[in-house]
Amino acid sequence: MMIKNITFFKNSAFLALFFVCIGNLGMAQNTCKVPDEKPAKKAVESVLNNDYTVSDILPELRDLLTDYPDNGALLGALARVQFQVAQDAAAPMDNCIKTFRQALNICPDYDPSLLYLLGVAYYASGNLDASVKTFRKFLAVSDNPRDPDFEARYENAQKMLPKIVLQRDLNKDAQVAVEPFLLKTVSTKNSEYLPVLSPDNSLLLYTRMERVKRLGDKVTREVEQLTLSNKLRRQFDFDLGAPMDYPINKYTSGNYG
Repeated sequence: MMIKNITFFKNSAFLALFFVCIGNLGMAQNTCKVPDEKPAKKAVESVLNNDYTVSDILPELRDLLTDYPDNGALLGALARVQFQVAQDAAAPMDNCIKTFRQALNICPDYDPSLLYLLGVAYYASGNLDASVKTFRKFLAVSDNPRDPDFEARYENAQKMLPKIVLQRDLNKDAQVAVEPFLLKTVSTKNSEYLPVLSPDNSLLLYTRMERVKRLGDKVTREVEQLTLSNKLRRQFDFDLGAPMDYPINKYTSGNYG
């Protein structure tokens, strides 16, 4: 009799553990769906349709998230609202970026438009690398029936991405350290300044200050002359340069060429 009771308790414990596991599995599977209660469905629907007031929806979503802290649909709705608040106030995007990432980590495929908004948030925050990666993920999606603005977002992302890539690459180039050095054939005992290099790097235009005594002058005076140097064979070598002819350089206005 004792053995039967022990067997019965073991079986009961196994069944209880089995149902607990099934229950937890069901909860895990539902983290990417809106909770099956009217306030939650209404809140998420109002956010997706942009039909809400911030003062009402924020506390409502936060209350729902106390009951469903890992629900991707609710987190996505909260991130959308946080994004709109930050954008309207030209405020930092840190809060919405954090919430977007939480929602996408839990449910990466539930609402792909979150990727678009996250890409915009990264761009507004100056994180161009993350913005480019996020927009590329978004553009890999073909449709999002949950978002009535998906097509407009998709078209906008296609236009934005090349510009952001260019801006990112230009910023990287600008951060490359360059050691300045003198161009020995250009830098003389006179003063040279305001250099302009031609797009093909073959011509160097600059202003050179020289002491000049023209025919008829009683004294020597300093004159600024636009000077042009041509590139020599080696990469950074230019010739000594020569003043440009009239009417570029004139000697009738005081010290200026």
